[in-house]
Amino acid sequence: MRTLGLILILAGAALACNAPTSPPVTALPPGSLAATDPPMSTQPPVPTAAPPQQEPQPTPLSIAPLAPARLMERVNALAAIDTRHVNSVGARTAADQIAEGFASAGYTPERQTFPAVVNEQYTDQENVIARLPGQSDEIVVVGAHYDSRTVDPFDAAGRAPGAGDNASGAAALLEIARVLAGTTPRHTIVFVAFAGEEVGMLGSRYFVSQTDPAAIRAMFALDSIGGVAAPQDASRVFSPPPAGSESRWLAHRVALAAGPQPLGGLVAPTIDRPGRDSGDGPFGE
Repeated sequence: MRTLGLILILAGAALACNAPTSPPVTALPPGSLAATDPPMSTQPPVPTAAPPQQEPQPTPLSIAPLAPARLMERVNALAAIDTRHVNSVGARTAADQIAEGFASAGYTPERQTFPAVVNEQYTDQENVIARLPGQSDEIVVVGAHYDSRTVDPFDAAGRAPGAGDNASGAAALLEIARVLAGTTPRHTIVFVAFAGEEVGMLGSRYFVSQTDPAAIRAMFALDSIGGVAAPQDASRVFSPPPAGSESRWLAHRVALAAGPQPLGGLVAPTIDRPGRDSGDGPFGE
């Protein structure tokens, strides 16, 4: 399953900080000896090497198992809508489905409404958001757009089921939210289903404009994960240069997390496919 590598790295990045603390030190009166102290000796002390100190390891989070059948149900339900173009009623239907998916996983979905004008038509668009509170107010954003279109970006009536682009990403977003529900991650995880990506990344731009950029630790964009550009046992991960950036480090962590699984990982040294943007662009602007 192509979402497995990402789910694993998210679980790893969201480790709860359960490191044990050292016991308090009890002060002794001046000149006294502890019960375990050896008697005084006139022989010079023999230096001994201190035992190596092991850093306490955080306890991994326990997450629910993946449900591939549920993933396909979500993809099929979104793709059954004739079009999810921003100027169609299908966009609102899709937003309702996603809000229901978050609610069924135990979240209280938020609807972030913003105005949009596409092809001289005014509409109210909605980002659908679910939050998993963590031990820190800093956030990790996991996002996927849910709108679709034909080859004509202004065609609001033509059939555009968009199973691959991007019902697959939206379904994965809901499944990741479900399996992580009930955990307490290190950083707060914000799951966002973006509106209007196909006509200029409208939803992600608005979300970024309403969020303190200093609070965002990382952003994962799920786009066309059910496509045919990569083999069935592989997943492409995009990360812009330079090679030593935090983004590249995180991308390699995703690939490494997929290593023991039946899933290959390839890190492409660019923010996205040529001429494409998955909605993560505004996060780097």
